[in-house]
Parts: sequence; structure tokens; C-alpha cells
Amino acid sequence: MVMVAVGVYARLMKHAEAALACLAVDPAILLIVVGVLMFLLTFCGCIGSLRENICLLQTFSLCLTIVFLLQLAAGVLGFVFSDKVALGA
Repeated sequence: MVMVAVGVYARLMKHAEAALACLAVDPAILLIVVGVLMFLLTFCGCIGSLRENICLLQTFSLCLTIVFLLQLAAGVLGFVFSDKVALGA
């Protein structure tokens, strides 16, 4: 929920006309989306373990594996293209 709050705060502090120009690549929107997805993922894990619901636990496990693989791929791509990442190009 902290990620969502930081994203909403950052979004509200931006100027309206500048924020609408590049809505697709706005880091505040990215923070909000990632925060909501992580909240839903942890909610599935908590409710699945409390209710001992196998379906929710399998969903949690699958989503956690996908998140891990995406983070691993982002780390490898960041290392491979570190010269472009450092320059911001």
C-alpha cells in the first residue's frame, strides 16, 4: 500500500498538462500499478493460507514465480545494456 500511496502522491504533485503528455511512461503510474498488483498477490497468499485454499495458494505460487522471473530478466537486461542504462538513452 506504501507503493500505491507514493505513486498517488507523485501523480498529484505533477502539473496536469505535463503529466498528460507522457501518461504511458509515467513512473507514478508504474508505482500505482505495481503496488496494486503486489497487494492483490499478497492478498491471495494470505487468504489462501488462512483458508487453506489450494487454488489461491497455487495462484500465489505461480504469480510469485512469474514476478521472480521478470525481476531476473530485468536484472540481466540491465547488466547487459548497462552502458545504455547509465547514460539514460
